[in-house]
Amino acid sequence: MPAATSSARARAKAALFKALAADVRLRPSGTVSIVVAYDQPSDLADQYVWVGQVVRTVSKHQMIGSGLTGSMLEHFSIEVTIEVYVGGAGESAQTAYERAVALCDIAEDVVRQDPSLAGTVLSAFPVDSDDVPGFAADKGRATTISMQVACTAQI
Repeated sequence: MPAATSSARARAKAALFKALAADVRLRPSGTVSIVVAYDQPSDLADQYVWVGQVVRTVSKHQMIGSGLTGSMLEHFSIEVTIEVYVGGAGESAQTAYERAVALCDIAEDVVRQDPSLAGTVLSAFPVDSDDVPGFAADKGRATTISMQVACTAQI
């Protein structure tokens, strides 16, 4: 009998995307355009939250006679990227940064509210984020935050 394979990372990424897309705090309102995407979106909005790269490792968990299902732990991180562009006279890098941080806080809260990502993993929690300021000639001041969500599943 072959060892069980794992689709946990694909199911967890889909669950995280679904939870982010469903969160009312990430829905567009008024003149604010927010895109929540499963992978890197096309260049359509000034604010993005997208679920991207997954990095995975597997380790031995427990000795099971067959070495099959339940004997391994799968550890992976899911990258959530937040991008905010702010243009126009009087707008500042601070405005872009503060909005990006607010969106990152919402994404972290979504994970904390359901640390099993709809039952797809044993645990999920935000672990790291990198904040990168920038400037786009066509959009103005920018901030990109890459947040990592650490996940563990038994396979």
